[in-house]
Amino acid sequence: MARCDKGDALAGLLAGPGTSWASVREAMRDFDIPGMAGGTSEALSETTGGSMVRCCDPPLGKSGGYPLIEFTPSHRGMQLDAFHAEGAGELLAQSWALLRRSFREGPHTRLGLVDEIVLETCDGAPLEVLLDGEPATLPPKAEFTVARCEVDLLATHHGF
Repeated sequence: MARCDKGDALAGLLAGPGTSWASVREAMRDFDIPGMAGGTSEALSETTGGSMVRCCDPPLGKSGGYPLIEFTPSHRGMQLDAFHAEGAGELLAQSWALLRRSFREGPHTRLGLVDEIVLETCDGAPLEVLLDGEPATLPPKAEFTVARCEVDLLATHHGF
């Protein structure tokens, strides 16, 4: 699992202003067209103008930060992927990936595999995160670690 002061994420953790797209995702699930339109405008503004997030200990990636960093926990550690939308082409590609509900296909940089990391916002604003899709707010500088899951999880595979 990925662990921080606000809790554990079994499936994944997202950090940065790009987490503001969660409201658009919820509007899409509810087929709320006005909510999608208004949420998209707000999320786009927050993603491009919000407080970027960077890896400060150890220092990974760009010192100017990213709008979204994804943590994917596994038995080997936490895989970090930094999503970006620099310039019109990348912004369009990332928006298209979001609208297709496949943000992971948008422009991103693989930062590496870590057991622990400290993230910080570039301007000292609180750090917005999604823990398995649930929003939470952390201090401007926050530590994340990989943790062993205390319960056994079962998965099924269709087609057997």
